[in-house]
Amino acid sequence: MKHFFHLLLFTFSCTVSLNAIPAERLQSTITTTKNPFNYDLHITIVPGHSQDEDVFICLHGMGSDYTLANVLRANPAIPYHIVSFNFPDHGGQFSRKNLPSITFGTIDEILPALYVWKCCVIDGRANKIHLYGFSAGGGALINALAVLNSHRYDVQLKEIGIGIEEKQRMLESIQNGSAILEVPLKSFDEIANERVQELAVRAKNNGMRPIDNLSQLQGLSIPFFVYFANPDEVLSNRDDLEYVQRLTQANQGPTVAVSGKGGHLGYHKELWEAYKVFLNGQANAKFH
Repeated sequence: MKHFFHLLLFTFSCTVSLNAIPAERLQSTITTTKNPFNYDLHITIVPGHSQDEDVFICLHGMGSDYTLANVLRANPAIPYHIVSFNFPDHGGQFSRKNLPSITFGTIDEILPALYVWKCCVIDGRANKIHLYGFSAGGGALINALAVLNSHRYDVQLKEIGIGIEEKQRMLESIQNGSAILEVPLKSFDEIANERVQELAVRAKNNGMRPIDNLSQLQGLSIPFFVYFANPDEVLSNRDDLEYVQRLTQANQGPTVAVSGKGGHLGYHKELWEAYKVFLNGQANAKFH
């Protein structure tokens, strides 16, 4: 496959956000809201470049944890208050022995992310949210959007305080902001590894295959920024093009997809250069 990705012309108009939130209010909201889960989410807030900033929710990858926020804080392209947390499977390694206790590919994996998002928007009154997903966190980001934009798991959402009105407000908040997918998990099917095949089947059966759930984004208008490392030694590049095609077909907002070197875990300069243009509000920008 050629070393390129998606050629896109787009125009953004960016102004100082009227929905910026003070770091103290966000911290107070997060720390006083009762955790409905049976593990420590370790919700952490890293203040932004100024007191009043937008909220940037960080969804970490497999084997990682909430400390990914510290890496992102060092990135000058991200001025926001960074909110991070632990997924249920944080820091763990997948093996056949512990597969029964792993939440990946189920609604239980996604609910904590939706809960943190709800805390920021409903409890913290942040009307503009930016979502960032790295690797498996990128897969979870798409699955979370699909769950909110459908009725498949409304019963489980209600249990963590997300009803019809809350769903709508949360979806509005991301459409006011942006979504960043850095080397996102598309599906476990593209990983040639026996130990993850059971997870692939589970995810498919539960409607948690990110590449399939892109179709559930119909009707949403979100500025998306997608980066694929080429080659990606962890996830491969088998479904990259199809992924972008499905995303652009479903999403009514601008989609900027970029590929470059750096490997799965490297610093992906092209992604953050594209995102800085978005922040600066430059018109008629071209990415290739």
